[in-house]
Amino acid sequence: MTAKPKIPVKKQADSVQESHFLQRHPLIMPLISFVLLFMIGLGAFVSVGGQTVGASDTHIAIVYYDGKQQTVPTRAKNVEDLLQRLTITIGAKDIVEPSLATPIVEDNFIVNVYRSRSVEIVDGQSRTIVQTASKSPRAVTKEAGLSLFTEDTVSFVRAESDLKGPIVAERLVIERSIPLQVSLYGVLGQYRTTAKTITGFLEQKNILLKSGDTTQPSNVEEALVPGMLLSINAEGRSIISVEEPIPFGVQTRNNPAVLAGKQTTVQEGVQGKRAVLYEQIMQDGVEVDRRQIQTVTLQEPVAQIVEKGTLAAATYSVSSDKAALMAAAGIDPSQFASVDYIIQKESNWRPGAINSQGCIGLAQRCPIGGNNALVAACPNWQTDPVCQLNHFSAYANGRYGSWNNAYQVWVVQRWW
Repeated sequence: MTAKPKIPVKKQADSVQESHFLQRHPLIMPLISFVLLFMIGLGAFVSVGGQTVGASDTHIAIVYYDGKQQTVPTRAKNVEDLLQRLTITIGAKDIVEPSLATPIVEDNFIVNVYRSRSVEIVDGQSRTIVQTASKSPRAVTKEAGLSLFTEDTVSFVRAESDLKGPIVAERLVIERSIPLQVSLYGVLGQYRTTAKTITGFLEQKNILLKSGDTTQPSNVEEALVPGMLLSINAEGRSIISVEEPIPFGVQTRNNPAVLAGKQTTVQEGVQGKRAVLYEQIMQDGVEVDRRQIQTVTLQEPVAQIVEKGTLAAATYSVSSDKAALMAAAGIDPSQFASVDYIIQKESNWRPGAINSQGCIGLAQRCPIGGNNALVAACPNWQTDPVCQLNHFSAYANGRYGSWNNAYQVWVVQRWW
């Protein structure tokens, strides 16, 4: 019979004591396991995010982005640092509130990330698409470079699918207000409104007509138009608004490039408009007189601009030889001075003159496509000044109307 091994007395006693200890403390093993798991998890958390909950340098941050909420303890110094730790990417058009540079110095620190999206702005017949993260309609229109009056209305509407139109996340519609000139119980003022009728305007501006009050136009359902004159009168008082023209002025300026005595209108004048309020003086229901109360300019007049020539005509004498040649070419004597001036400048009256560009003759006819019209018109052009003068007269009259007109052009641009 094999003998059983003997257990040492000391080891057996330790085992008995350990068993008794565990029996007396049944929670010791779960507690040890929890501590070990906590230390392992804390080590992993620190290695991944570099964030631990401390008493003085850690704050609780709440981040809203992409339709989600994330609450985290953080040691991030500012908003940008926090978003980088959370791997939240910010686009160029996205908006972060507060700004990225804002320091995180308190608990329950809230950060909002607004993502940009495509918004189509409908402004009458004009449509503009912008990338924006703004939620305010007026902020979006400002980003698009559009100006608004206080009375203009702007609102987001559902972007219905349009196979032909652009694909956008939202659509924003601008309703433009129109200007009105309104006499409110004798006080003329300028208003803007999006209302369509007189009744709509009164309701929009909270103007309540008392019994006996009247309007002019009298039909309160009349459609409003930009610049319309509207009068609201108390009982027993008749005030009318009349639109009258404002005459335009005339501005005259000198032009040294135009011959003296010649005058040209370079800008047509346009009459302005003004609204004049009159109180009607009535007698037996008939207007016998009217008293002007107030005047407001609706449209400034545009001045007419007239240019007067100050260029002195060529008055120097023409030699008898030149005069004889021009007369032989059928040129009117009233044009002699202009002809002489141009030819003197172009060729110094040398019929056979040729410049470096191949332009020839008294008035320097230049070739076109390798051919020169002067050669075709005057085969002996080098020795036939009368033929040349006939040829150049046809050019001057055809292009400028006369030699005198050609002279005005030449003195300005130094060629003709």
